Amino acid sequence: MAFQKHTLKVPKDLHGGRLDEVLQEILPLELKRSVSKSFIRKLIMAGAVTLDQAPVRLPSRSLRGGVSLEVWVDPAALKETERVQAKDIELKADSILFEDDDIVVVNKPAGLPSQVTLDRTRNHLVAALTQLIQSRDGASAEVPG
Repeated sequence: MAFQKHTLKVPKDLHGGRLDEVLQEILPLELKRSVSKSFIRKLIMAGAVTLDQAPVRLPSRSLRGGVSLEVWVDPAALKETERVQAKDIELKADSILFEDDDIVVVNKPAGLPSQVTLDRTRNHLVAALTQLIQSRDGASAEVPG
């Protein structure tokens, strides 16, 4: 599938805002779906965002209110981010491959970060493993680590 061009006007109230932060505000409205900060950063770094027909590759670029941006989005890549962004990824009991008193070996699902991310609401391996072990062994159970 071909890239789709989206022409976005920077609202006056976002004058002086960073490119990445402005896109975080206005791109989801255009696409009618949420978009991760990571996805926006990849668009910028790939040269898929243009200002005055020139690629802008600096996420911290300051923008004037009222200017137009062109953002080229690959719908297939957007669908891929839907799968990876799932905040509800949970570990199942069969995800634990090995366990003893000191170590737990886990088959980590794709899209589940290993550690806490900037998005504090996003699940991560440590929290998911803690939840799994405590639901299995009781709330006072300790997770090796």
